[in-house]
Amino acid sequence: MEDEESKNPFRPIIDIFSRYNLVIFIIVVVSGLITSVLILNNILRLPYVTTSVDSNGTTKFDEATIVRVNSLKTSSDNSIDQSAPSGRVNLFSE
Repeated sequence: MEDEESKNPFRPIIDIFSRYNLVIFIIVVVSGLITSVLILNNILRLPYVTTSVDSNGTTKFDEATIVRVNSLKTSSDNSIDQSAPSGRVNLFSE
């Protein structure tokens, strides 16, 4: 019976694994964690590319936006009193 066990070609591998199973487990887990961190790092370094960007650079506005932009006042339209209270200076007045 003992002679059959000694003829097993996998016996040295089984003995090594049974002796160092905790060390082998730790090495496998740490290797997996390092690999996952490196893969995530490479994924995060890739540039974000969108396919919906118009390469011509033209932008289209709807009519509501055009009306709102046209209704804005220019800097020469000073219809609102921009004077500050006494003792203060209005930094935003022209």
